[in-house]
Amino acid sequence: MNNPFEIMETRDMNFYCTLGEFFSSPEVRKELPYLKDEYNRKWLVVFETAKKDKIMAVASYSITKKKVLRLQSAYVFPKFRNKGLYEFLIDTRLKMGKKDGARKARTITKSPIVISLMKKKGFKITNSKINYKTMEYQF
Repeated sequence: MNNPFEIMETRDMNFYCTLGEFFSSPEVRKELPYLKDEYNRKWLVVFETAKKDKIMAVASYSITKKKVLRLQSAYVFPKFRNKGLYEFLIDTRLKMGKKDGARKARTITKSPIVISLMKKKGFKITNSKINYKTMEYQF
C-alpha cells in the first residue's frame, strides 16, 4: 500500500478539518452506528493522494493501562474497498500498538468478513455475546 497516511492524536483544527466530514457522514454512521471519539484514541487516516484532500480509509486505536491495544472504528469508503486497505489498517495498528508497548490486541465485531480476516492474522475468539465476538491477539 503506497498511499500516504497519517496518525492523528491531537484534537486541533487539522484533526477536525480532516475528520469532521467522516464523523458526520450518514454513510459512515449507517455502518458504524456506535462511532465516537475518545480523548485517548489515535486515528489512522489513509489518503488517496499526497495532497491529503480525499480520505480513503480511517481506523482508530487506543492502548489501555493494562497494555491492551484496542482496535476500534475501522472504515473503508465504498469506492476504495477490495484493495487491501482494511488489512493495511489492521497491520498498521498492530505495528503501532506493539511499538507503543501493547502486550496484546483486542477487538469486538459482528462482521463475518472481519472475523475471518482477524483469524487469518492470528486473532482468537475469546468471548461471544449475542452476535458480537471479542477477539484477541498476543504479541
